[in-house]
Amino acid sequence: MADIPKEISIVFEKNKDAITFPVSGAWGGLGPTGSLVVHLYEEYHSTPNSITADVQEDGSVDVNKGDRISRGDITREIQGTMVLSPQQAISIGNWLINKGKEALNKQK
Repeated sequence: MADIPKEISIVFEKNKDAITFPVSGAWGGLGPTGSLVVHLYEEYHSTPNSITADVQEDGSVDVNKGDRISRGDITREIQGTMVLSPQQAISIGNWLINKGKEALNKQK
């Protein structure tokens, strides 16, 4: 039987289409095949779908007056979706916890 190497090198390469995006939170759950589906989102105050602005006598527009058609108070814009096996989810979750603790310790 061949010898198992004591160490290997791993190279990280970024896909040319990969993007970096802000994440405020995650939403999701179990998929139909038992995988975890995680939607990563950025959260912000919603903008109205439309507004009706008042036109002043001098022709200027006052957007602070008039009707607003709201579409909710908060918008959660999905930036990307991950589909993970339960094992991958636990591994990545543990990695995030450890890195989060490390970052908090450096802030002290």
